[in-house]
Amino acid sequence: MRDSIYFQRRVRRNTSAHSMEASYKKALARDSRNAALLCNYGAFLQDVRQDTAGAEKMFRNAIIANPSHMEAVYNLGNLLWDVHRDARGAREQFERALAINPSDVSSLCNLGQLMALTDEGNLKGAEAYYQRALAIDAAHVPTLFEYACLRARMGDDAKAQGLLERALMADPQHLPSLALRANYLVAQGKHSEAEQLYSALMRSQENKLESDPDFLCDFAQSMRVPLGNAL
Repeated sequence: MRDSIYFQRRVRRNTSAHSMEASYKKALARDSRNAALLCNYGAFLQDVRQDTAGAEKMFRNAIIANPSHMEAVYNLGNLLWDVHRDARGAREQFERALAINPSDVSSLCNLGQLMALTDEGNLKGAEAYYQRALAIDAAHVPTLFEYACLRARMGDDAKAQGLLERALMADPQHLPSLALRANYLVAQGKHSEAEQLYSALMRSQENKLESDPDFLCDFAQSMRVPLGNAL
């Protein structure tokens, strides 16, 4: 699933997480029912403090304060799946987010992922969600990538590579798409091109890989992408 939205995931290195948390607590002491503030504090707790229990409490409090606060609903859905593997709860929240904003492509994308992963591999159902998302935003990179992975899983590598090309046209630096592209090059026997792409990937992220342990984990995860019948 996607990271908590509407929140800068990593605090700048010259900013103290402790001082940020103190600021959140001070603001909430003045306005404890501010849904946006509760949502942002929840994202801080989850993404910076790794306090998922505290984050879940903040997201739920934000929803109590404002049941139509889509960001809090969406973030809670992410947390329920990422932390608890609660597919039913996550799906309910993403569907709720769509009820608030039917054009939210991130919720559509996540519902597609959930259906493919948990609903006995309902690939056609997942595809329908991806198609709905792309009908709203044809250049939504996460959906293009997930749809490419789905088509690869279904054995349609030609369709998968076409979606991948669209994702990379929209964002040439999208790590998962670049990694999947490199994997396809290996499967096609184009080892030299694949090696060049892998090397370029490593060079492009060299500074982040050295300075940010969280990014190193993200980078490693982005390289673990599926491939269909090309292998």
